[in-house]
Amino acid sequence: MLAIFAISLVVLLGAGALAFDGGMMILERRDQQNAADAAAMAGARFVTTDHSKARTTASSVASDNGFVDGSGQQTVTVNVPPTSGKFASWPNAIQVEISNTRPSILGSVMGFLNWPVSATATAASMSGQGGPFSILSLEPDQCAGVKVGGTGSIVAHGNIQVNSACPDSALQRQAGAVISAVDGAACTVHGGIQNEGGDPNNLDCLVVTPAPVIPDPLASLPDVPMPALPAAAVQEGGAPKKVPNGCPGGNGPATYDSPATCQFPSNYKDTTWRLYPGLYPGGLKLLAGNFYLEPGVYWIGGGGLEITGNGSFIISVDAGTTTEGGGVLFYNTAIPMADLGAMKLNGSSANIHIWPLDEPKSAWESTWNGLIIYQDRDYNFSGDDLTINGNESLGMDVRGTIYIPAGEVKVNGDEGDLVMDQVICKFFDALGNGGDILALREEDNIYQFTAAGLVE
Repeated sequence: MLAIFAISLVVLLGAGALAFDGGMMILERRDQQNAADAAAMAGARFVTTDHSKARTTASSVASDNGFVDGSGQQTVTVNVPPTSGKFASWPNAIQVEISNTRPSILGSVMGFLNWPVSATATAASMSGQGGPFSILSLEPDQCAGVKVGGTGSIVAHGNIQVNSACPDSALQRQAGAVISAVDGAACTVHGGIQNEGGDPNNLDCLVVTPAPVIPDPLASLPDVPMPALPAAAVQEGGAPKKVPNGCPGGNGPATYDSPATCQFPSNYKDTTWRLYPGLYPGGLKLLAGNFYLEPGVYWIGGGGLEITGNGSFIISVDAGTTTEGGGVLFYNTAIPMADLGAMKLNGSSANIHIWPLDEPKSAWESTWNGLIIYQDRDYNFSGDDLTINGNESLGMDVRGTIYIPAGEVKVNGDEGDLVMDQVICKFFDALGNGGDILALREEDNIYQFTAAGLVE
C-alpha cells in the first residue's frame, strides 16, 4: 500500500510540477511575444528609410521590455529584411526573434531542468512612399493575375507584383508583348510564370518567384463619404449650348433619389465646359467636348464613368484656371437607385491629362491624396471595371494611384505612349499594339502609404 502511495505521490508531484512550469512557460512566451511585437512595430517605422536605425530601435524596445541579447540565456535577433516566413527578403519588413532558456522550478522532480521559450514577430511598413510596385495584382488564386499580350510593352519603374498562387501562369506574357522592369524593379510573383510567344527574352525583368504575398496595402482605407451635388457646369467656349439634362445646371438635374446620367453627347464636340466635384448620381459621361475638371472628389453614384471626348481634351486644372495639374479623385460606387457602372478612359478619341487628388479643399479629403481612381471594394462590374485606351496621336496621362481592389483593370496601348503611375487591382490585363505602357511610379504623385503593422 505504501509503495502504491509513494508511486502515486511521485506521479501527482510530477503532474503538478509540469502544470506549474507549463503555466510559467506560457506566461514567459506571452511576455516574449508582446516584446517581439512591440519591437517589430517600433523598428518598422524606419525600414523604408534606415535599416540600421530600424534594427537599433527594435533592439532597444526589446530591452525596455526585459529582453537583452546576451543577457543570461536570452537572445534577441533582429533581421532586416526577414530571413524566414512569407516576408523573407522583403526590404520593407523587419523580423524580431526572442528566445530564452528558463530554468525549471518544479519540473526538476521529473528531470526537466530547463524550458526553451521563443517568439517571433514580423512587421512591415510602406511609410513615406508609395510602395515598391507599379502594378499590384491582389487576386489570391486564379491564373492570369497579370496578363500582357499583343505587340506592345509595359515598362515598369516599380515592381510588378502578382499575389496569385496559380502554379503555372499567375503572370502571363503572350504573343510579342514585352514586360520590362527598370531602375532595379522586378517581377515578383507568388505563383508561376507563363512566358510564351515571340522572344522569351521579352520577359525582361528580374524574376523573383515564389515571392511573398503582399496584403492589400489600402485594405483599411475608408470609403469616400458622399458629398453634396456639384455646382452647375459652366460653358467657356464654342457656340452656346444648354447644359444637358441630368447634369448640374441642366433641366431636371440628377439627384440621389432620382439619378440620371450627366452626359455630354456627340453634338457638344466643339464646346468647352468647366465641371465641378461632387455627387454625380447615375454616372458621368464626357463623350464629346473639351472639359476643365476643377479639383476635388467626383463621386460617381452608379452608372459609371466614361471619358472619351471625341477628339477633344479633358484635363484636371488648378482651381479657377486652365492650368494643368489640379488634383481630382473619381470614386466609383453604387447607390440604391443606380447600379455600379464600368469606367472607361479613351485616349484613342481624346487628349486626357488627369492628376490625383492633392491640396484638398477640406481636411477629410487629404485621406485620399495620391489617388486618381478608387472603386468601392464592395463592388465589381463583373468584367472590365476600368478600361484605359491609349493612342498614337492623342495624349493619355493618368497620374496617381488607381485602386480597384475587387475588379479588373484593362489597358490597351496603340502605337503611342500611355502613361500611368500605379495600379492596385485584382486583375490587370494589358494588350498593346506597338505602343508602350509606361508605369512610372512617380512617388510625388501616388498614394503615400503610412501604415506599419504586424504581418506575421
